[in-house]
Amino acid sequence: MGFLLMVLVVLAAVVVLRVGALVTDRLGPGGTPPTAGPGPEHSAGPASVPGGYTLLDPTGGVPGAAPAPGQALPAEVVAHVHGLLAQDRANEAVAAVRDATGLPPDQASALVARIRDGGSG
Repeated sequence: MGFLLMVLVVLAAVVVLRVGALVTDRLGPGGTPPTAGPGPEHSAGPASVPGGYTLLDPTGGVPGAAPAPGQALPAEVVAHVHGLLAQDRANEAVAAVRDATGLPPDQASALVARIRDGGSG
């Protein structure tokens, strides 16, 4: 009798969890029912991403935030990198360049090396 009761409780829990999953899937992201067409929250571009950033957008969802390839770093970033290098914090300098530019680690490291050798980025 006790075993049968345990099996019924487990089955009931599975049913409740499955119904909850179905309801969550129907609601869509953000807990709201899906809309019929593209609205302001479904527009294309980085602004439609919850939180304002994506893994594929190194600028953090802010258009024009990172300098274009070949463009010099802003003076405040270069000054910050010089300060970090003076304190022997090269890893943090690479991270600062990556944050400012969205470059991959190897390119950011090469840019920090150029700044260390006297360049301005």
